[in-house]
Amino acid sequence: MLAIANAEPDLIVFTGDCINSTGALPVFKNCLTRIAKIAPTFAVKGNWDSRLWAGMDLFQGTGATELDGRAMMLAVRGLPIWLSGVGVDNEQSLQRAFNSVPPDAFKIFLYHYPDLVNEVAALNVDLYCAGHTHGGQIALPFYGALMTLSKYGKKYEAGLYRKQGTWMYVNRGIGMEGGPAPRVRFCARPELTIIEIHPP
Repeated sequence: MLAIANAEPDLIVFTGDCINSTGALPVFKNCLTRIAKIAPTFAVKGNWDSRLWAGMDLFQGTGATELDGRAMMLAVRGLPIWLSGVGVDNEQSLQRAFNSVPPDAFKIFLYHYPDLVNEVAALNVDLYCAGHTHGGQIALPFYGALMTLSKYGKKYEAGLYRKQGTWMYVNRGIGMEGGPAPRVRFCARPELTIIEIHPP
């Protein structure tokens, strides 16, 4: 929490996968509530959220805004920024998420997987924020992730990528895979990412 506050962000985004068990929900919501007091906070649901915890209210009461097929305009230091996103299993709302966005606006898009990079680039999005891969969670030196559970394999395993006019950042996240997977990371450190955007 202190690391986020010390960065003095203008806005905070979360690209999904909130919890590994129902018992963790109060901890997550308390954490997100505290984060949302630092700066405007926006979130989308990941695959665990939309499939295992579909009936749970993950974001309400935290102060964070869930984006799922809609866009919002924010004034950040006097500059208009359009923020949109879709949750996992609501990908059919991708186009609708941009219907109200001016074509020449600066656009940020949130989605859990990096797998929409081609579609998002075709919409002239400036910045696409994703996660899901955990950087492999277990990676090897010089090789990287052993697996990413992305349809693109290792192509977008972690970090910054450029697709046409779109920048995409794939965050390794701070948690670990749930279910029967081992709770361990190797050569894929958790991360909080600071992205600085400057006008041209």
